[in-house]
Amino acid sequence: MALRVRFELFVFTVISVYSNHVVRSSEIYLDHEKPVESRVHDLLSRMTLAEKIGQMTQIERSVANFSVIRKFGIGSVLSGGGSTPEVNEPEAWQEMVDDLQSGALATRLRIPMLYGIDAVHGHNTAYGATIFPHNIGLGCTRDPDLMRRIGAVTALELRATGIPYTFAPCIAAQRGWKGGIHKDDRAYVMCRPGLSGSKVGPLL
Repeated sequence: MALRVRFELFVFTVISVYSNHVVRSSEIYLDHEKPVESRVHDLLSRMTLAEKIGQMTQIERSVANFSVIRKFGIGSVLSGGGSTPEVNEPEAWQEMVDDLQSGALATRLRIPMLYGIDAVHGHNTAYGATIFPHNIGLGCTRDPDLMRRIGAVTALELRATGIPYTFAPCIAAQRGWKGGIHKDDRAYVMCRPGLSGSKVGPLL
């Protein structure tokens, strides 16, 4: 009797694993070899309205955790000015971002989360990071190559804390606005480096 029960459990396990493989293999959006357009179409066709709303929602780090991300399928989390983990060290940042990402990957569709931060003039929220002059001062240098190098340093320090995305710098050629994110009012200076498409990695 015990042998029969074990055999039935074995058969059930094999069928379950095979069925799961068949279902997963039919999910085009998870197949990295498929064209992006096909994957996007497949994913959108599977999403409920609530899941689409969740993906369009960005919340602040202070209210984000594994359970919130998983329950609501939140698409993006932001660290605003001064918003840090309790321990402001690279390892703590990495653990926090990984935990939130785990929540996203535990959702029904396993859509990864975007974690972003305002690294406006260096990774200025992280303790010990390199801080550069604010953007209005950087714009006064009229030095696109220097801007690229500053961006490369900022990107490197962001990745060291596990953050893949920053909301700044950006290409925004405002005129007559004196806010901190404003770099320069000459579109030529602003847009030339931004539209060149050059990568910053080799500059370090």
